[in-house]
Amino acid sequence: MVGLLPQRQTGLVPEPRCQGKLDYFPWQTNLALSYYRQHEEKETRNRPSRLPGRHQRSSPYGRAQRGSSKEEVGHEGIPAQDAAVGQAGRQAQKQREEERWCEVSIYKRSDNGIYWFKYMANGRLVRVSTHQTSDKTARKMEATHRARTAKEHDDEQAARERLNCSDVARCASCEKLFDAHTMVSDGSNQVFCSNGCIIKWRREHTAIPTVGEFIRDRFEPWARTKFQKEATRTWDSWYEPGIKTILSYSPLCDRLLMEVTSEHVAEFAAHIRTEGLAGRPLAAASANARLRVLRRSFRLAVEWGALDKAPKVKLESGERHRERVLSPEEEAKYLAAGCPLLADVATVLVDSGMRPEECFRMRWESETWVNGRHGTIFLAHGKTKAARRVLPMTPRVRAILEARWEQAGKPEEGWVWPAETKSGHVEGFTFKKQHRKALNSCGVRPFVIYSFRHTFATRIAPRVDAWTLCKIMG
Repeated sequence: MVGLLPQRQTGLVPEPRCQGKLDYFPWQTNLALSYYRQHEEKETRNRPSRLPGRHQRSSPYGRAQRGSSKEEVGHEGIPAQDAAVGQAGRQAQKQREEERWCEVSIYKRSDNGIYWFKYMANGRLVRVSTHQTSDKTARKMEATHRARTAKEHDDEQAARERLNCSDVARCASCEKLFDAHTMVSDGSNQVFCSNGCIIKWRREHTAIPTVGEFIRDRFEPWARTKFQKEATRTWDSWYEPGIKTILSYSPLCDRLLMEVTSEHVAEFAAHIRTEGLAGRPLAAASANARLRVLRRSFRLAVEWGALDKAPKVKLESGERHRERVLSPEEEAKYLAAGCPLLADVATVLVDSGMRPEECFRMRWESETWVNGRHGTIFLAHGKTKAARRVLPMTPRVRAILEARWEQAGKPEEGWVWPAETKSGHVEGFTFKKQHRKALNSCGVRPFVIYSFRHTFATRIAPRVDAWTLCKIMG
């Protein structure tokens, strides 16, 4: 009976230790393998899902059985069971998705019951709402949309061949196809073939302003920024009164900018000539000043794309032009009758040819005593770009400026003609009463202070060529 009992029960053979998953007695092997399989399956379920690689084992008990050469697919000989992984798998999955999206899909949104359709066209997903609750209407709209998309694709392909380019774009204004490398953008999402199309598109998609709205919202801020600080006299004498006069005439300001014609401008000119401001008729020169401001606003509207063509602005006749030239005798009488400050300014003007506002803004740091024969005057600002220039001093100008410089304590900077004004220096109105008083006392035929510039140009013109005269006059 002892021989029939298992060895473990006899106690004659000690139970061995487990040195591996197969280090069991034969009758325990199946039980150990069963536990091992359960443990591996549990770890596989808890492990993050990952497709097995091409050279990984598909089973913990041995290599995956490779298929024969008859089971290979593709050009690289990938087995059928591995065709869903790697590059071949990604390409196959992409192809299946494209085929699925290429099929027309019409569906209804559950939230509002509106039908949508989506499909793949030229590698792009098209998704459009029909805004309809009828499936028949939605299918008709989808068919129309697909036909239009196909036609656009054919047109683009024909344009590429015709223009001999790799990419084409459609202009948002004229809807023509052109080379995409020559496109023009206005900063938005639209593309255009030329700047003219940008102006046309803006005009069609932007509300047309009235004359008053354009002047109030765009022209006046531009003029104020450009002239109020840099050219105060230009702003105070021209733009500010001109803008106020235009905005006070409602028949012109309430009219759309595109509807203004030369007839409306003539009506405005006749109004300010007869009724003027506060019931006072304006002279021809004052009326023309307002008309020039209006003309400038129309030209800027064309430049900024708010207007196609500016209406013609005809100036009023009868304006007195400042063509007065003083003789040396009249100059001497005027200088003798004027006050010292007026005489000094007039002498500098008639010997240098500066504009009055350029003379009024002279600074000590711009005067040089050692350059040239008698010194030079540097003008940094002026009416035009050519106004920035260097002028030589005459003996009279140097004597006057040097005397004032020594009298002021030889400052290194500051205004040459200081005054208690907003700007800190003399202005045109500073000499208004003094100029009138000097004319009455000397008996010279009336003239304006700007006539000193004309007098200088008339005297120097026979001695220099035209180019030098232009450089000196600025």
